[in-house]
Amino acid sequence: MAGLLLAVLPGCNRDDAGTTNRAAASGPGERATATAQAAGDVVLPDDAARTPAAAPAPVVAPVPPPAPAPPVQRVAASNQDYLAGESRLLSGNALSMAEAETVLRSRAGFETALQQFEQDAARHQDAQDLSTLYRAAATRALGGDVALASLSCGYSLCMGEIRSRSDTGFRDWVRAFGKDGDAPHYALITAEYVLGKEQSVGRFVFSIDPAANGISQ
Repeated sequence: MAGLLLAVLPGCNRDDAGTTNRAAASGPGERATATAQAAGDVVLPDDAARTPAAAPAPVVAPVPPPAPAPPVQRVAASNQDYLAGESRLLSGNALSMAEAETVLRSRAGFETALQQFEQDAARHQDAQDLSTLYRAAATRALGGDVALASLSCGYSLCMGEIRSRSDTGFRDWVRAFGKDGDAPHYALITAEYVLGKEQSVGRFVFSIDPAANGISQ
């Protein structure tokens, strides 16, 4: 049996699945005006007493209506700034519930995703430093009956696994870890599996980036 716990920790903002850039342009039509020049007064020999002809009235071309503004363009958020492992678990700038469930509920899927996180961290110093920071915080939250099996981070997400020898060990760890102010985290998704004889495995993925603090479906 497996239980799935969805939690957005206090202080999180509403889901912001992606950044929308709005771009609008409009250009009023140019007023085009044509004015006929007045003709010069011409006096014929037999017409000296005649009053000079009045200049013709100006001719104004109709002004075209302004061009309609183009429709607002919505630009989908991109995952190109994230590392490969975490990019799969993100939808725009929010943690993807569907992808996280797929990974956490499958042993093979979890191991593959974790391996990618570890490979990413090995190639990027910032991810290594974040992994060290959050691994230390996770260790501080451990009780006497739980152990940290794995934890690795990208730039915006971390994932890992806790082994417990009690019915409540993993849930107790989640609560204690959430109170660690030195390693803040935001959106959190967990899955716990009972192994029998009061032993269980708890897997988790959480956001460490304030800009990716939501959960999308």
